[in-house]
Amino acid sequence: MANRKIDLFLSYAWGDQKYNQNKVCLLKQHLVNNFNYKIWIDMESVNVGLQLFEEIEKGMREASAVIIVMTKEYPLSLNCKKEISLADALGKPLIPLMFDNETEWPPRGLGMYLSGSVYLKFLPTEKKNWI
Repeated sequence: MANRKIDLFLSYAWGDQKYNQNKVCLLKQHLVNNFNYKIWIDMESVNVGLQLFEEIEKGMREASAVIIVMTKEYPLSLNCKKEISLADALGKPLIPLMFDNETEWPPRGLGMYLSGSVYLKFLPTEKKNWI
């Protein structure tokens, strides 16, 4: 990942009351603090006045790989489907992380993208560990 401006692009669905955003922020901090990765995440990479989809595309083109933060909301999100489709079209490695026990594998609607991928479960032992 040496010649890229961005190491990892985090693709996720916000979830109710931004619950997933809180978990994704913890993941991002772990990757930055322990591996010194440069991470693209919408909350920090898209400023007021910028075009969301243009910034997402720019970030994904510059990223070496895309982490798919798989939650029950992810396969239902139109924007997440667009992101995974773009990542596939750009030939980006997809790294699926299962963030809950409620998501089947491969997820319905995304099986063609992810069925050949090995996924990692990223689940807390206690709910309080997420927030």
